[in-house]
Amino acid sequence: MGAGALSMDTGDAYKHGVTRDNVASTAQAYVAGKTEGKATMNGANDAKQRWGGADICPRCHTVVYMAEKIMGAGKAWHKSCFTCTTCSKKLDPGSITERNEEIYCNGCYGRQFGPRGVGFGMGAGVLNTGQ
Repeated sequence: MGAGALSMDTGDAYKHGVTRDNVASTAQAYVAGKTEGKATMNGANDAKQRWGGADICPRCHTVVYMAEKIMGAGKAWHKSCFTCTTCSKKLDPGSITERNEEIYCNGCYGRQFGPRGVGFGMGAGVLNTGQ
């Protein structure tokens, strides 16, 4: 018979399921059961877990692709997310300071977390030289 010929098989042999009698037990495949729900990372999408290689941006919690990736503070960031937490100034990897998993420009970091008191961070305009 050629490929265009109709088969007269009615499928009666499969009414009660496929038999595995003629297949060796070592060749039979194991079918895993379904799992309910899916795991996520801190409420972010689960691309890193499912696909195994995507980095997640710490600011917006979405996948960072190679074309938009900037490495800083040990993490991968989007170019648009790589800004100072305080003033939103765009940063480059060499001009950042990190604290509590947030990134800051050097100026904002010094103002917020630098030393306090007379002579620290006030500038020359505040010094009183008169008697």
